[in-house]
Amino acid sequence: AGYVELGDVRRLRGDAEGAEQAYAAAARLGVDPQPGAALLLRDRGRTPDAVAALRVAIGERDRLGRARLVLPAVELLLELGDEQSAAALARDLHDTAGFFRSAGLRAWSARAGAALEVVQGRPDEALKHLSEAAEIYRAQRFRYALARVHEGMADALRGLGDIRAAVAEEATALAIYQRLGARPDVARLTGPVLTGPARAGPVSSGGLTVRELEVLACVAAGATNRQVAGQLSISDKTVSRHLANVYVKLGVCSRTAAAAWAHQHGLGR
Repeated sequence: AGYVELGDVRRLRGDAEGAEQAYAAAARLGVDPQPGAALLLRDRGRTPDAVAALRVAIGERDRLGRARLVLPAVELLLELGDEQSAAALARDLHDTAGFFRSAGLRAWSARAGAALEVVQGRPDEALKHLSEAAEIYRAQRFRYALARVHEGMADALRGLGDIRAAVAEEATALAIYQRLGARPDVARLTGPVLTGPARAGPVSSGGLTVRELEVLACVAAGATNRQVAGQLSISDKTVSRHLANVYVKLGVCSRTAAAAWAHQHGLGR
């Protein structure tokens, strides 16, 4: 179990190779390193493989044992656009949390429910779930999980059209990640400085996250939302949400204008 924890810390700090070694050590000692091992696959762009690994692990565990696997499984299934499977797992987690009455389980269930509400177009309900999770994590001083909740709140607030509040929530999450040394999350929220093929100097990310840059690059290459979803292994709704964020951050109001910005800043390829 210690090796699993070590793997999780290394993964969250951006040491993928070290995380893989720790998870392998746990497996050799007979401890299943999930969900961390699956999330490491996701970080490497292998989301379908990550979901498959979690499905196997969930099927092999009892009710309480599988509870810690359900939230990441729900999030990854929603990335792949499988809302039905995600909803079924979220219901199972809700029932488990109600049976055991654990604060941690309630927080996981609230986050899973919020993720579904955002995707299904009910951001106001998502905020209620996330507020419950935030209260629990503040009491537990679980800062990383609290940062994830702030990110979820940002998504819900964008769905409500409150961009200023969404930016504030995302800034709070970023500050926590920076203090914890969670380098992959910092990079995901701030976006990298890219080098474009047509120029020798760095190309500004425009404040876009890594995923938003990926979506924008596909759009600039002429891909439809469905094609972008297929290329990045995410849902059509997730593509639309990322594009909405891109428009706000770049100060544009159309797909054509966003693509023009991308070409001007070396993202055309």
